[in-house]
Amino acid sequence: MTMTLAEQIEEMRIRMHEEARNEQHHVTTLGLALKRADEKLLQAICDVAIEHTSRREGIMQELHALAARMGTLPLPQGRNTVREDASLTFRSDEASLPISGTGDWRQAMANLPNVLAN
Repeated sequence: MTMTLAEQIEEMRIRMHEEARNEQHHVTTLGLALKRADEKLLQAICDVAIEHTSRREGIMQELHALAARMGTLPLPQGRNTVREDASLTFRSDEASLPISGTGDWRQAMANLPNVLAN
């Protein structure tokens, strides 16, 4: 059962065609797997970005709350929390200082040695 050269070439062509189809199937499968991996990675990145944004929002809310509380004293826990008749007494040099609604803490820190010296 000897095959002629033409038959051997035809058999080789069929095998090469099958191998090419097989390789194309593997390439297609690999492409789909890479696409799924890319989609998973993209989703993971989006999840991380969303978590980061929510953490930043929480931190900003805490910072705003802290800024709102800065310079305030906690309320006393006793029965007489607010006394309407309480009067403030100032030293004579304190009474002459201007009072403004806003202040600069840097300026206050710079003036602190002068206040403590008096």
